[in-house]
Amino acid sequence: MEKDVVTTKTLKIKESFRTIIPPLTPEEYSLLERSILEDGCRDAIITWKGFIIDGHNRYGICEKHGLHYDTEEIVLDTEQDALVWIINNQLGRRNITDYQKGELVLKKKDILLKKGKKQQGRRTDLLSIVDRKLQSHSTREEMAKDIGVSSGTMARIEVIVKEAPEEVKEQLRHGAVKIGTAYKKLKESTTSQPEAKENLQKPGAIACAEMAIAHLKKIRHDDPSVDQALNSVLEWMLKNNPLWAKRAVNKSREIMHKYPHTRTRPDGKTSDTKKRQESHKNSLKENLRGVQESLWEK
Repeated sequence: MEKDVVTTKTLKIKESFRTIIPPLTPEEYSLLERSILEDGCRDAIITWKGFIIDGHNRYGICEKHGLHYDTEEIVLDTEQDALVWIINNQLGRRNITDYQKGELVLKKKDILLKKGKKQQGRRTDLLSIVDRKLQSHSTREEMAKDIGVSSGTMARIEVIVKEAPEEVKEQLRHGAVKIGTAYKKLKESTTSQPEAKENLQKPGAIACAEMAIAHLKKIRHDDPSVDQALNSVLEWMLKNNPLWAKRAVNKSREIMHKYPHTRTRPDGKTSDTKKRQESHKNSLKENLRGVQESLWEK
């Protein structure tokens, strides 16, 4: 038996059918259970080839309490058609957010594209009615129209689905945050270089960072190379995460106000901070690679 299939006494449950739509919250489930206990299961459980495609929660509640329920079998050609039916049925309901609708319509797009590829493999008539409908539906404008939002909002949803962390998506699913707000924060948080993002996601990245900090702590304050090392670190921060760099710059300004702006060189002369920073600037790029190799990749 398929892992995706669970057979009950009378009906079958397919996980891909059950999980394609957003689950009920505990509060929503409790309200549904109370309604069924008081009024019975008023809506039939919809099935396709014996598999539930609408009414998983109603079915579970009725089985739990030994209540009667009706079933209605519908005729569809393929499993992909059944998945599209489930999505369309869910999109017709009012109790889901625009973000949830966006997630569903993107799933629908993927299903139709996969179905279209299979159909193209079986025939050479690529301009059939089905293919034209497929091409039309796959556009952002059609998806936006399908769920009643602007194409701009649909574009933001696509980005969020691909890039946002799961906790942000959960907030959107429950209407705790607006799509525009989530999109703006996502864009602000992804301004760092792509290679930095990859480096921070690599196994051992945290260990490397801790090692770098340990090396920096060992540098004596009177070491003539301390400024060069710290400027190299700042350059790395500017390249990889502007937010870190901004905080570091703000902190350095506090220090500059606290301590003198000049220092005595080995030859007895003094040099102001501005000149030192300008001289360091020219060598930052050369030093950056060496610092990264010696501190961040050991």
